[in-house]
Amino acid sequence: MSREALDKLEENGWVKPDKCSDGKDYYSKASVELVKTMLYCRDENGVNLTQAYQMAVKAADLKKRRHEQASARNEGEGKALKFMDPEKLKTYPTFENALTIDEHLRRDITRDMSRNGYRPSEPIALCSWEGLEKEVVHDGHTRRLAAIAAGIEKVPVVIEKFADEMAALEDFVKRQLKRRKNDAWVRYQMIIAVDSLMDKGGDRRSGDAKSKTPCGVIEKKVMTSAERTAKLVGCGPRTVDRVRKIRKAGKPEILEALKNREMTITQAEEAIGRKTKDKKAAQKAKLKKIRKAAEKLFKEDNLSGIDSLGGDLVYHVNKAVAEYVEKQLEEKSYRI
Repeated sequence: MSREALDKLEENGWVKPDKCSDGKDYYSKASVELVKTMLYCRDENGVNLTQAYQMAVKAADLKKRRHEQASARNEGEGKALKFMDPEKLKTYPTFENALTIDEHLRRDITRDMSRNGYRPSEPIALCSWEGLEKEVVHDGHTRRLAAIAAGIEKVPVVIEKFADEMAALEDFVKRQLKRRKNDAWVRYQMIIAVDSLMDKGGDRRSGDAKSKTPCGVIEKKVMTSAERTAKLVGCGPRTVDRVRKIRKAGKPEILEALKNREMTITQAEEAIGRKTKDKKAAQKAKLKKIRKAAEKLFKEDNLSGIDSLGGDLVYHVNKAVAEYVEKQLEEKSYRI
């Protein structure tokens, strides 16, 4: 925009020049931005400059409020960029152990960094909260390892502040799931991470915090454990229940299938159900086989007597054999 146009707007009191260090007047970036918005509003809406000015002021105020809200949520602006040695960046178990490192991806990133250096547009995010001694890596664990392997001495980092450990984990979970929206293995790990911290009551470093419900979580009497975790992860309580069942079963082959993206969480739960059903069926068949063998050995009177006692035939047989063995060992010991 020309100086003449700005001077004309100044006459109407819509923009105001500031003083430079050399004593000359200049128009600030905010003033120029306001004027551009005014002209846009005038041309797009067919209004006069007075109305366009009012619309531009409202737009600037709305933008300011959004930036303030984003800063409060640790999003967008308000993060100071620094450069630090990747080897000196401290990690923290809550975030480091929450997601397994994809070694193929790490090697690819390492090769790229070795050739092209570290991309400043992808800083490593550090985080802190009250009671934490030093900022820890929040997002960018793979990039940190790749930078170390590539021999990069300084990497860009941003530092974000959170109310507590649970708030930092909630943001971490949202980042990962936004990046890998339909990845069942990532969702599985995020649910485990939230559950683990929930069990510890939030901030592990503060004894007082351990006795409190984690920040941002509704009281236990209002929400079930699965509902609280589901709320933070952004899924249904049924998915949380499925993940807990899979974790409790601890079947390495099923976890490996999830990790290799060969199964969804629902399919993994169904596979565990089938295995449990098959195991019970096999056990039942085994007991039936033992009973048939026992029926051939027992006299009919003894068998009917055992049946009258109730309970499982195998139990009575094992008990009788145990008493017999014990008695025989006692007699043998006495004779010696």
